[in-house]
Amino acid sequence: VFADVAGIYSTAQTNVDRSAGGDHKTLGHFGKSAKLVFSDQFGADDQFGIVAVARSEQRSRNSTKRWVESNYYFNDAGKYLTDGSTDPTELKGWNGLRAPGNFSTGTYTNFITNFGGSAKLEWKPSQDPFYASLLLYSYRFYENSTMNKTDLYSNAKFPIRDQTAEGGTTQINSIYIKNRHDRWDRSNRGAIANFSWDMGQDTRLTLRGGHTEETFNNTQTYWGVRAYPSNLFVDYANDKHGFPNAVGVSDPSLLTSSAFKLNPAQAYISPRDAKETIDNLRVDFTHNIGADARGFGLAAGAEYRHLNIWQDIDFDYYKTSATLNDYLYPGATLLGTVPGFPLIDNPKWTEELLPTLGNNDAAYPNADFTSDYKYVEDIANAYVSAHYAWDRLLLIGGLRYDDTSFDAYSPYSANGGTTYTADFRRSSGGYSNLLPSLNATFSLGEDQRLRFSASQTLGRPTPSNIAQATSSSCSDDQDGRGFCTIKQGNAGLDPRRATNIDLAWDMYFNGNNGIVSVALFDKVIKDDIYTLTTFQDIGDITYRVTQPMNTDESKLRGVEFAVANRNLRWGRQRLDMFFNATRLDGQTDYKISDGTERRLDRLLYQPDWSLNGSVIWRMPWQKAQLRVSGTYRTRMLVDFGDTQWLDSYYDPYMTFNLAFSHKVSKHFTLKYEAKNLFNTQPTYSTGPDGRFRTEIDDYGRFYYFHIIYN
Repeated sequence: VFADVAGIYSTAQTNVDRSAGGDHKTLGHFGKSAKLVFSDQFGADDQFGIVAVARSEQRSRNSTKRWVESNYYFNDAGKYLTDGSTDPTELKGWNGLRAPGNFSTGTYTNFITNFGGSAKLEWKPSQDPFYASLLLYSYRFYENSTMNKTDLYSNAKFPIRDQTAEGGTTQINSIYIKNRHDRWDRSNRGAIANFSWDMGQDTRLTLRGGHTEETFNNTQTYWGVRAYPSNLFVDYANDKHGFPNAVGVSDPSLLTSSAFKLNPAQAYISPRDAKETIDNLRVDFTHNIGADARGFGLAAGAEYRHLNIWQDIDFDYYKTSATLNDYLYPGATLLGTVPGFPLIDNPKWTEELLPTLGNNDAAYPNADFTSDYKYVEDIANAYVSAHYAWDRLLLIGGLRYDDTSFDAYSPYSANGGTTYTADFRRSSGGYSNLLPSLNATFSLGEDQRLRFSASQTLGRPTPSNIAQATSSSCSDDQDGRGFCTIKQGNAGLDPRRATNIDLAWDMYFNGNNGIVSVALFDKVIKDDIYTLTTFQDIGDITYRVTQPMNTDESKLRGVEFAVANRNLRWGRQRLDMFFNATRLDGQTDYKISDGTERRLDRLLYQPDWSLNGSVIWRMPWQKAQLRVSGTYRTRMLVDFGDTQWLDSYYDPYMTFNLAFSHKVSKHFTLKYEAKNLFNTQPTYSTGPDGRFRTEIDDYGRFYYFHIIYN
């Protein structure tokens, strides 16, 4: 039996107060978790075994984010030139500075509950060459989330005032106050069976089969109000990284006294459901391929997988022409260093205002259809690999045949996307590929070896990228960012096809407790998948418009160095150390929205450098153990734009974790953990090589205290 109960403390806290949506509860800074593992053997010959795991967790995941959604570029006279869709260096008179098109901040108050477990039943008779197992699992995940977002939008028609490298003054066109509530409910469950038959010495037949399913349910409630104040100006100051923080407003009373009215695009209740099921069957045959095998060996197998996924998103939109200041209350929002912004009073809004709102679905006739889809995919593949092992050399030549067919059911429009109906239009497709591979391992001695690999591999598109027409949201995107986004599908998306070459050298030392490894790799990717990002202004809001596309070709090459050494001794002290460094170099060509090509010296989500390492100090006192770990990566490109001024980046990021544990009795251990020890805040940037910072996120530190029984 193993048991672990823990208390959790997060330094990040957000005060939702009267803005909380639905039945939102929060633990504030605190959380708790528990895990139980039980294993046993039974039967006359202990031929049966069971491993059962149960876990639960409740915790808060709060964050505060600040960002600039759009950037303006002006000339020396303060006149607007471009938003980056045109290279400002090519325009006459650009003053060399970036001005914020908006000032935005958001607080995200999330209360997470998850629980579930798994049980693995095993059967292995002592006298028979059989083994069987059945794994059953079921997990549930709830997340209650309230977002409060405040935006001050400028407008290109307003000239910039007193702009310098340190800051400036911009006129505000509109104020937006937004409140979004979600209660994400995810569940996943499944059953996976396995049967093996040792047919003879070094010969085995294995059968596997499984069914898994995952469901998603949420009702998103979104309320937004906006006001258009007269003669409101914001002074901003750039921090040392160039991020523009609002530091003063010309008339603070306008933040609450301006007439706030409903923003119809952000006034809805949206039920959302999705489900995915996967059925899988696989058979594998192996002969003489173990680590000590010599001579000829063979591995062969076949697999079939059936995927069925669907999504249904509906909207009920609302409208009113009334002024809604009575449904706002003074909040604690800080925009930069500027206070005084209101928040939406959710209970009052729901109880008093909502019953009086009119239906506004007619203004958004496609909303109930364009995000819906169904996708059915069948994958059948078979492989064979021939092995031949000498004392110092192992060669493996393989061939894999992959056949994929799919039916994508997408919303149907008879007029080119102007109007959609509830009817789905089916589009069928598929692809077959013969994928060869060659692997070789050569021993240079008892403690050194060379490894070589050449292969062709396949990467499938995400189903929603093929089947979904379009969807829009003004909440966190998949990268945790706060932009409003319009996602478009691409029914013609092809899978990635990569040709890979790898060469590695390994050296073992310290009685095989240590290893040094250097690996070189090179990939050429045909039809690589990237996300083309453009920007579209709808009203006062700048939307990121994204669509998955195929490149003609991408290249990625690099070198990886790793060193690990366990069980280093210094008197009665022992140390384990690990370090890994990877250097990547990439290139991709892709088409921008006007059809022309643009070349980049990197791939999406590819840092130039990534480093990670850890040190474990094992002490004789009460079997105490101290672990320090850290990771670092350089800047990564996350969005391609039509120009380099619209490219978006993750900035360089480094974080450290610390853990200490010690025995207090024969069966009990106490463990203390600190994650994100120095409260590193993820940041984002835009422009050439990430010149201008656009977002700062604060998730805080996390501390854990465990009581472990073993």
